[in-house]
Amino acid sequence: MAETTVKPKLRTFEVEVRQIVRVKLDPAKFTPEFMADFRRDFYPLYGLDDHAEHLAQLVARGVAELSPYLPKEFVEGYGPIGEMGISAEVHDCEQDVLRELSDA
Repeated sequence: MAETTVKPKLRTFEVEVRQIVRVKLDPAKFTPEFMADFRRDFYPLYGLDDHAEHLAQLVARGVAELSPYLPKEFVEGYGPIGEMGISAEVHDCEQDVLRELSDA
């Protein structure tokens, strides 16, 4: 007799996640030459605040670990974060289930 496997019904939720990421940058490392090279090779970021936003979203998405305890961590476009005077950490995180979606 063949055994039948009962597959559990999966439930799908939309969840909003908000994070506050504290980013520390050494302004002296973000020279006009660095900024021009970064814009040419990567993204059109013009100010230190643009770089702070970019690095924060990398941390928030789990793409980069920018802990001050990992100074040799390499980030494309910046190099080793310790040499660039970069660190960032999630300071606060909140999440809310917005709704359960029907799985039709």
